[in-house]
Amino acid sequence: MEHEFDGLGFNPEQEKLDESDKDWHFGAVTVVGLADRVKGVVIALYAWSFPKNGVYPRVEHRINHVVIFWQKKFQTVFPKGEIQKGVQDFMDCVARGFNNEIEKQMNYCIANKLFSTEFTEWLVGKGYYHPENGVELSDRFPAMNSNTTRSGNSMKAPIEAIRTMGSIPKHMLPKEEGMTWAQYHDKSKITQEMVDLGKEFTEWMKVNYVYVPRADFGLFSGGTKWDIFDNYIEKVGDFIKRLAIDYKMWYRGYQVLINELPQEQKPGEKGEDEMLKLYKRRGNPRIYQKGLGDGLYHHIINEPVFQGLYGDFNSNNFEIVDLDDILESEIGFTIYNKESLIMIILNLFKGLKGKTNMGIQKRMTKAVPKLGSSVNPEKVAATVKGAILASATIIIAFGGYFGVTINLADLNTIAGSLQNGITAAGVVYGCLLTLFGAVRKIANRKP
Repeated sequence: MEHEFDGLGFNPEQEKLDESDKDWHFGAVTVVGLADRVKGVVIALYAWSFPKNGVYPRVEHRINHVVIFWQKKFQTVFPKGEIQKGVQDFMDCVARGFNNEIEKQMNYCIANKLFSTEFTEWLVGKGYYHPENGVELSDRFPAMNSNTTRSGNSMKAPIEAIRTMGSIPKHMLPKEEGMTWAQYHDKSKITQEMVDLGKEFTEWMKVNYVYVPRADFGLFSGGTKWDIFDNYIEKVGDFIKRLAIDYKMWYRGYQVLINELPQEQKPGEKGEDEMLKLYKRRGNPRIYQKGLGDGLYHHIINEPVFQGLYGDFNSNNFEIVDLDDILESEIGFTIYNKESLIMIILNLFKGLKGKTNMGIQKRMTKAVPKLGSSVNPEKVAATVKGAILASATIIIAFGGYFGVTINLADLNTIAGSLQNGITAAGVVYGCLLTLFGAVRKIANRKP
C-alpha cells in the first residue's frame, strides 16, 4: 500500500505544453554559474510510497511532486526547509523546489564571498539574508507570478517567473499557519513594493536554467543515488528522504545557474581602484585566478612575476577568497611565466610543427628498418599523446609527490604539443636524410 498525497503540485500535462525549441539543454550550451561547485538539479517524481527500512521503493504512479537532490557534503548551505501546506496543500512544490536550489547556491556564494560586498550588503539590508537562517525567499511570490493552480504547475513556469520577475524575501510575503489554498494564492497580497523589489533583484542577480536529461542526474546527486530534499517531513525538522536506486522520475530536470550582474560604476565605489579577487583552497597556499571567459580556476605558478605586474598579494590590490575545495573539473590551464621550463618545451615543439609525406616516410623506414614499413610520424605522435593522457592519474600523483603542480589541462596542452613535435621531428629527420643522400651522391660521383 502506498502513501497517497492529495496533489503536491507538479502538472506533467502543463509541463509538456510549456516546452519550447528555444530552451537550453545540458551539454548543448556552455553556461557557467557562480555556485556551480554546489550545483544541483530540480527534478519531478511520485510522492510517496511507504518507506521500507528507511528507503522509498519504486512505484508506478503518476509523477506529481518536485524536489532537489540532497548533497550531504554541502549541508551547511542548504535551506532550513518549510512544510508546503496549511489547512490545505498549497500545490506550490515547483516554486519551492527552485527556491530551495537558489537559496542553497546563494548561501554558498555568501559563505565563500563570491558575491560582491555591495550585493551581499544589499541582500542583508533588504532582508533576504540573515546569518542564522541563511537566504530565505518567498515561495508565494513565484507561485502566484507563474499562475499556480489547484492542479499545480509545470516546472518551467515558476523558474521562468523567477528569471524574469525576480525574488523577494520571505518576510514580505510568508506562509501563515491555517491558510487555505485560496488565501495562500491571493494575488491581491502582492504589492507594488514587492513587484519593484523583485525587478531590482533581477538587476543584481541573473538566474538561468538548463534542461538535464534523466541519464545525467547522477552528476548532480552528491554521489548518492538517491537522497532528496523537499518540503514534507519524515520527522520534525527532517526534509531528507532516501529513494530506491530505480525510483521513477520525470525524464528531465532543471539545472539552475546564478550569476551576479555587473553594476553601473559610481564615483568612489568601483573602477580602477577595485580589488582583484583571487582564490585558494582552504589550508593550501596555491593561488588561483578565476577566468572571466571560462569560469575556471587557473593556478598562478610563478607568483613573483604575477606580483611584479599586479602588486603584492598582501596589498590592498587583492581580495583572496578561501574556498572549501576546488574540483579537478573546475581547474583550467596554469598561468606560467614565459621563461618557465614547460613553456620553453611547448614553444620548442610549436616551432617544429609541420607535415609528413610518403617520401619522407619511406626514407625513414629505409634508414631505420626496425621501424617497419608502416611507420608514420603522425600515428606515432598520436599514440604518444594517447599514452600520456591515459596515464594522467599516475603523472599527476607523481608530480604531487615531488611538489610539482600538474593538472589535466596542462597535460592535455603538453600532450598536444608533443604530438605536433614528434610529427615535426619526423619531417626534420626525413629532410636531413634526403639532404644527406644528395650530398653523398655528389661526393661519390665519378669525374
